[in-house]
Amino acid sequence: MTEIEDLYERYAGEVRRFALYLCGDMAMADEITSDTFVRAWMASDRIRQPTVKSYLLTIARNAYVDLLRRATRHRQLDENMPDTRISPQTKVEQSAECARCLRRYSNCQRWTALCC
Repeated sequence: MTEIEDLYERYAGEVRRFALYLCGDMAMADEITSDTFVRAWMASDRIRQPTVKSYLLTIARNAYVDLLRRATRHRQLDENMPDTRISPQTKVEQSAECARCLRRYSNCQRWTALCC
């Protein structure tokens, strides 16, 4: 057995329980658990925690926080949300209204109004 397989056999249950405690969702806990062992396997640094278990639980907590961050970036949009953009028709009407107003002024007044 390789070292990572040994770690998985020994600590996967505890990491999964901790992940389930954090998130309350079994599917997410399984994702956190697998992500924890992938990160531990890919880590090039030596373990800096007092125990391997605390090292793995720290990775699991960080994986959970990363999942939360990703989830907050991807929110479902409300389909009933009104479209607040100005329609092209309204833009044309507003431009025409501005042009009519500006025609009332002298060139000097128009230049001053456009520069402010």
